[in-house]
Amino acid sequence: MLFRSGGAASQYNCASQNLTVAVRVEGAGSYSGTCTGSDGAYSVSGVTINAAGDTVTIFIDGTVIAAAVTRASDTTSNIGVDLYSNAVVARHEDAGPITSASFSVYDSDNYNNRVPFTANGTLVVDNGIKLFVPSGYTFTPGVDVTTNALFVQGTFNQGATTLTLNGGGTNTSCSTATGTMIPLCVSGTFNVGTGTTNFAGNAATTLTTITYYNLTLNQSGTTFTLGGATTVSNDLPLLRVR
Repeated sequence: MLFRSGGAASQYNCASQNLTVAVRVEGAGSYSGTCTGSDGAYSVSGVTINAAGDTVTIFIDGTVIAAAVTRASDTTSNIGVDLYSNAVVARHEDAGPITSASFSVYDSDNYNNRVPFTANGTLVVDNGIKLFVPSGYTFTPGVDVTTNALFVQGTFNQGATTLTLNGGGTNTSCSTATGTMIPLCVSGTFNVGTGTTNFAGNAATTLTTITYYNLTLNQSGTTFTLGGATTVSNDLPLLRVR
């Protein structure tokens, strides 16, 4: 199903704009299907999964930006992946977790302006696009991540990496919508490890109420507001904050 970035109540009306959904398996193939209905439903037939654990990259080949990266559990099961406009979905059909290695299989270096992320040693999501970990899935990037915003419904394992959030916002209601939602919104589990979370946006920002390991507020003139009782267990350098 394809949704507008507002979430499950706002299916994309493909009847007014037919959209092509493209699929790559381990970076190969040229599978595609078309979303034509008002309910945002799509299907892509004839996709060959060669082995359990194969990376499947799904994206809109058109003016709408939406993508998902997942990993197959076997060679026969159907994969049902919801896409959200202006978002990249990180999920897995196997036991997980999914890592940045799957993102590097097929990225914008392979298809610029259609796949909204690059994964060459670091994972960088295109400007204005959100990274989304749905409920029931675990994302352990293993590399530094830069994104406009991160919405964790499932589990995000930061490890020793740096998460840089270039967006801002004060709306603490987590959703897949772009706009005023806080740049780090956690309704699931955020395991900070020994990582650094860097808020680098230039708009007023409310900080998610979690325990950070290293927290950096790195933008001149930006107002940062605590969303509640917040703990930084290691380091809190205040860089260029007025």
